[in-house]
Amino acid sequence: MNHPWPELITLLNQVSPDLDHVQQASHELQTQLLDDHQVPLGNLLEHLSEQQGPSSRQQEIVWEYLLTVLVQHLSQSHVWQAGYLDPVLQLYQLLGSKSNTRHQLLHLCTQVGDSACLTAVADQLSTDPPLSSTTVGVIFAPLFQDRDLPYDDLFPRLLDTLQHPSVAAATLDLTNYLVRKERFAQHPASDRLDSLQLLMRDLNQRLQHLVEQPTTRQDNLQQLSHTISESVALVIAGCNTLALIGQSSSIAVLRQTMELPHRRLQVEAAAALAKLGEAAGIETFYHSKNKQSLKLAHMVQSAALYKTRAGNRGVKKANFLVLSKNSRPAVLLECAFLSNSSDRYRALDPEYRQRIAEAVAMGIIKFRQSK
Repeated sequence: MNHPWPELITLLNQVSPDLDHVQQASHELQTQLLDDHQVPLGNLLEHLSEQQGPSSRQQEIVWEYLLTVLVQHLSQSHVWQAGYLDPVLQLYQLLGSKSNTRHQLLHLCTQVGDSACLTAVADQLSTDPPLSSTTVGVIFAPLFQDRDLPYDDLFPRLLDTLQHPSVAAATLDLTNYLVRKERFAQHPASDRLDSLQLLMRDLNQRLQHLVEQPTTRQDNLQQLSHTISESVALVIAGCNTLALIGQSSSIAVLRQTMELPHRRLQVEAAAALAKLGEAAGIETFYHSKNKQSLKLAHMVQSAALYKTRAGNRGVKKANFLVLSKNSRPAVLLECAFLSNSSDRYRALDPEYRQRIAEAVAMGIIKFRQSK
């Protein structure tokens, strides 16, 4: 039987390979990989790592076919061997940062999930990360599964990725996930709290600048959207991290986040402040004896959030006298916490108070129309 590897490797070095030919060879390889005696994987990986990286989109497609077949096969527990790791990492370096497919190799390492693979992933993401946060998400996905992995081998090295925008949010999300799962008694980022707070301040300032001075150039809009998305994701992850670390020194930067005109960020910052003992945002109370009061409370709360973009503290039951002694639908709207400097600043703003008044009217009108 003809061996498909020499043919595929030849195609890798062609400027414009025939893609139908590549697809056919890949299918043949997929079949032959089922027989370990036909394809010596160790030799194959070493041979591939000695090839030249792709220089055209057509060559990149060939690598995509090749790696998809390889990774699918190697990810099986009975196939993987420790000796495969070095050539896999060499392949990752060979393909270069502009590759759309090399992330599959680090995804393979997180799927294998042994100590050597996780250490290698942390090193590669710290020094030579993918440029796309989407592909980073693919790499991290197996780490969020309920598996007994040696997560200690990721840290503290993985925290060095906080300097890379494409990886930073995923790193904090994973770290927060592991803390909530009680894999760590202390948050791994606790020792880097000062750096994390500085990063949050820089992100807040960057987002505020983008709001105040948006670009009008069409060619910059896509890059602007990408920058905002990455920054927002990182601020959200940062808020959760600061809340889990639980140091009051983070209150100032979280208050700064509360001032951004972005509802999701305000909600995350308000939640973090609440965990740090500083309440902020809007909440609406009702008495449980009146079902219509619950309906009214939701409508007033929704209107208040829409008009003010404040943090959402939710709709809550309460036995306040002003509610329990009222026979008609009644709610109590808490518009701000004067103990919170950000809320206090808003409460002093006439425009904010006007928006609250309009929200109450909007909620009542919607409630009456729903009957």
